[in-house]
Amino acid sequence: MAPKSIATLPLLLLGVLLLVQCQTPSSPGPDAIIAAASRRGLVDVRSVVPGVVVDLRYATPGNVAGRPLYPGDMPCLIERRTGQQLAQAARELASHGYRIKIWDAYRPPQSHLALWKAVPNGNYVSAPSVTLSMHCAGAAVDMTLVDANGRELKMPTEFDHFSPKAAADYTGGDPEVAANVAVLQQAMRRAGFSTMKTEWWHFWNPSATPHVAIPSDALGIVLPLHVRTIPNHRASR
Repeated sequence: MAPKSIATLPLLLLGVLLLVQCQTPSSPGPDAIIAAASRRGLVDVRSVVPGVVVDLRYATPGNVAGRPLYPGDMPCLIERRTGQQLAQAARELASHGYRIKIWDAYRPPQSHLALWKAVPNGNYVSAPSVTLSMHCAGAAVDMTLVDANGRELKMPTEFDHFSPKAAADYTGGDPEVAANVAVLQQAMRRAGFSTMKTEWWHFWNPSATPHVAIPSDALGIVLPLHVRTIPNHRASR
């Protein structure tokens, strides 16, 4: 017969697991998040941008932080006016046979802080408590181009490749890359976006209003535990 302490161990473990589950909030689902987002001036990018491809890298471990910074069922949200301008760029790019692929759009403030914690380099990720984050207001987008079959076009670097090679002003010697970057940037600038000099994939909308960071809990987004426990401060980028 097993000692009493060992025999009761499974029951104790079960109790701990139940307690953790009770304390962990559950996600309301993408539809509820999108509905809440619409009340804060955000829209689902798929509803406004024709042919868009969504690949939210921070919803997976496949990013520079090595683990998700927001939930896997996170919808791709964008500030309403920014979405309209992105749709304008998408129509122009479609005339070249290209579609937009989005890696990041609205980014919860705490997710931004987690990104800074992983990459504390002000050349690429702004330090917390400096100024308003355009991603946190849904007024910035990280993106690339794909062809009609969904294949990514050749660009200077991969996403979040933080080095001088990722500069928006491409100085490499590959004419295909130079042409692809030029098409992307010209379409985005004509749609009213500004670029970030250190990242070819980052575009932000200076005319979006208001530039107010939207907390994840206002939208019902349940962030990963390691992100939720980071103190919430204003961030920038």
